[in-house]
Amino acid sequence: MSSKQVAGRWEKSEIWYASQLPPSMRNDVEESDKLVFVGLKLNPEGQHQTTGNYLKTMRLISKEIADYCRRTNQSTRWTEHAPSGETENRLPRNIIEVQRYSHLD
Repeated sequence: MSSKQVAGRWEKSEIWYASQLPPSMRNDVEESDKLVFVGLKLNPEGQHQTTGNYLKTMRLISKEIADYCRRTNQSTRWTEHAPSGETENRLPRNIIEVQRYSHLD
């Protein structure tokens, strides 16, 4: 199985939302009930991305983006449901896409 394939022969490139991932990929992550990607938050000075947030980001998005968040002291933000009347944000595919949600100057 290629590194971009998800269990059940799903191609990760076909997945736009965390809710589309097979349950085996969504289980055992921090706050597994929160699968709607909101964006990134810049952690205040002296605070850092939690290990659980890093692992969730790595599992649901990618190691590249989890590492980017760690380097830039940002955390991914997740919620249970998209705000009323709004659509769910797509999962970023790469650093360029994730920077749209970044709060760095």
